[in-house]
Amino acid sequence: MVCRKGYEVNGADQRQQVIPDLSFPECENIGSGDVDDFKVSVIIPIFNVAPYLCCAVESALQQPEVGEVVLVEDGSTDESFAVAESLSNLHPDRIRLCWHEGHVNKGPGESRNVGLREARCPFVAFLDGDDWYLPGCFAFDKKAFKDDPGLDMVRHSLGNAYDPGDEDQRWFQGFSRSAKDKFCSYVEDIKPSKYFQSIYPMGPITGGIADVLTIRRDLANSVGGFPKRYWAEDIAFHLKVASLGRVAFADMEQPMAMRRIHANNLSRTHADNIATRMDAMAISLMDVMAFLKARKRPSSHKVALHKGWVRIGSRLTSMRSFSLIAAAPETIVYPSVFWLYFKFYAVILSRILQRKLVSLWRGCSVYLHKIGSVLDRVLRGPALPVFVWERNSLKKRLNWGDDLNVNLIGALTGMRINTVRKQDCSSTPHFMVIGSVLSFANSKTTVWGAGAIALDHVPAVEPARICAVRGPLTHRAIEAAGFACPTIYGDPALLLKRFYRPSGPRHGKVVVVPHYIDGEHPMVAKLVELEHAVLLRPDCYKFWLDFVDTIAGASRVYASSLHALIVAEAYNVPSVWVRFTNGVYGGDFKYLDFYESIGKHDQRAFLITDTADAALLGDIAGRWTPGTIDLDPLIKACPFALRDTPFTRSEVQKKGKRH
Repeated sequence: MVCRKGYEVNGADQRQQVIPDLSFPECENIGSGDVDDFKVSVIIPIFNVAPYLCCAVESALQQPEVGEVVLVEDGSTDESFAVAESLSNLHPDRIRLCWHEGHVNKGPGESRNVGLREARCPFVAFLDGDDWYLPGCFAFDKKAFKDDPGLDMVRHSLGNAYDPGDEDQRWFQGFSRSAKDKFCSYVEDIKPSKYFQSIYPMGPITGGIADVLTIRRDLANSVGGFPKRYWAEDIAFHLKVASLGRVAFADMEQPMAMRRIHANNLSRTHADNIATRMDAMAISLMDVMAFLKARKRPSSHKVALHKGWVRIGSRLTSMRSFSLIAAAPETIVYPSVFWLYFKFYAVILSRILQRKLVSLWRGCSVYLHKIGSVLDRVLRGPALPVFVWERNSLKKRLNWGDDLNVNLIGALTGMRINTVRKQDCSSTPHFMVIGSVLSFANSKTTVWGAGAIALDHVPAVEPARICAVRGPLTHRAIEAAGFACPTIYGDPALLLKRFYRPSGPRHGKVVVVPHYIDGEHPMVAKLVELEHAVLLRPDCYKFWLDFVDTIAGASRVYASSLHALIVAEAYNVPSVWVRFTNGVYGGDFKYLDFYESIGKHDQRAFLITDTADAALLGDIAGRWTPGTIDLDPLIKACPFALRDTPFTRSEVQKKGKRH
């Protein structure tokens, strides 16, 4: 869709009157109200959507069924008001611009209320200022309302449109884990009579109303509009109109509109504020419960609300756990509701007991660890203390690169490895060897080969000794922090070729190695299928040398896993650094750090988003050249004794170096 840009603003003297905060009066109608003269008022709340607003407005104006577009400016801090004003001046007969008194920000709910008060058409629809309608989106609605005069609203699907300037938003694509990932909102196998019970949080249907509903204006006004909140206000409105009105479903394979997914989506900017969002959802459900009681709606609706609350409340049980029962105590007599809450509070009690037991176990484990260390030293000889990063110390998480600290260092030294965790590293002298863990170093740390995860992720205090680091970027970060660091580089995994010869002949296949966060990404499976490749996951291995053998025997390697790329370089296997998402913590820093250590500058990850990208990988791999690094300084700088001869697979297996 082509959008006009650069509209000239005609000045404040042509602005319409500010809309006061009033109830919902009767307004002059555009159209007769007869569905033969079907007209829709499209209400668009505006908050910091200047780059997208022209597209949204013009997509609405292009629909023949749209009688007017009501723009409600919500105190934007960008150029949104100027864009809205110029659009209003350009289409004075079809666009009306409103704003809150004093141009304050009141949120999308109250802004839509202003739009409802000003709407003059018998039907209303809501469009977000950064989305857009597709051609013919109201054609089904016109026919549906004509064929069924008792119909109150029409539900459409909503498509996903990914902003090319913000590719990491593609994580939305796998969020629903269904075949309908191209849709943000979709209705499947739901009867219209069960619509209320199927809306989130009770069921799978998206609770937001923007871009998906065409509704009679009288019905929207009859529920009092939207609550004056910034979150879940649309869900409360949606549930209220769904409890009163009758719905028809449009063709779900033909979206009504497209949702633009970009960096400033409300769902993304508030992604970490889970407690506030859950609290707002609880308030909305209590609001709806009070509405159902006042309107004497069926008990099945109240029971469904309880089910929805238990569903979301189990994610965050710290607030409002009794509130919905207090709002409608009579519903507790229903067996389904009683057992819901019985299980709900049983889970809460079990979590409390679990936390107490875990706390007790941690207290005891400190003393048990000390006793075990003494016995271990007496019975099995000395151990090499090596730092190993682990996300959850109570639940083992495999990660081949991190586990090299135990597996590879054990094989290179012939010693038993005593793993030192984050909680113990400040009190136990230790070596920091493999991984982007340098920020955890302290005065008890001797660094040999470890790297930083980002430029500003450096130790808070100077380590006891720095013998070598992974690469030049880490070296610069340490020196910028004011600590001494030698110019000796190399990830110890590069020593594999010098100390281990892979077993068996080369298999000659393509090997795909995703970072552990990419393991379930759909393009990983697609790439394996297209290349007839071997999938090697760092979080799903049995014996660590199988990983080395598979990469060393490959014809080429495509990897978002750093240590897969390191092993490929060690054995001179052509490799391509690929990216499936932008979710790897620290971004490109650790990859560039490694590549600079082997003399490869200006390296870039190749982003794979579709099969066309995957088809280019063969040509990229064909231009691969091996890196160069002198590993002798790294070996000489090692602060502990390395073996003099290579190790064999059988030797390591006999010593039981397994996970």
